[in-house]
Amino acid sequence: MISRPPTHRQWLIALAGWTFFVWFQRIGNVLNDDELAGVAQAWRLGVAVVFIVVAVVLIGGVVFARRVSNDGSGVSSESWVSALGIGLAVVGSLWWLVRGGQILVGDWDLSFKVVHTVLAVVVVALSVMVVGTRGYARPRYG
Repeated sequence: MISRPPTHRQWLIALAGWTFFVWFQRIGNVLNDDELAGVAQAWRLGVAVVFIVVAVVLIGGVVFARRVSNDGSGVSSESWVSALGIGLAVVGSLWWLVRGGQILVGDWDLSFKVVHTVLAVVVVALSVMVVGTRGYARPRYG
């Protein structure tokens, strides 16, 4: 049996699923943090909601995208889905590189730093695969 490497669509779903999981958990953490209130809490919730909405739209786009346009324009709905996924990959990676760096040099416990470093590494790795496998029709490696 010959196995095929994951496609761009599969990497998009993996990135969107991971993004949803991480940021959904973040909402619980923010709401349960007694030290956060007002603008500080609203900012954190807003960021989490934006990442979650993008992840849900991306998953929906991957599931329901049409490979060929019906309007004769030659533009398929996969184009915006891929672009959204690449945008999520870039923004998510930049977010984690900046925030992860702040956490690493900040005054947090080692366990907190390790957990957030793992979260960052997974996002960046998934993002690399999303960008590297652009094109729904076939996997693009090497």
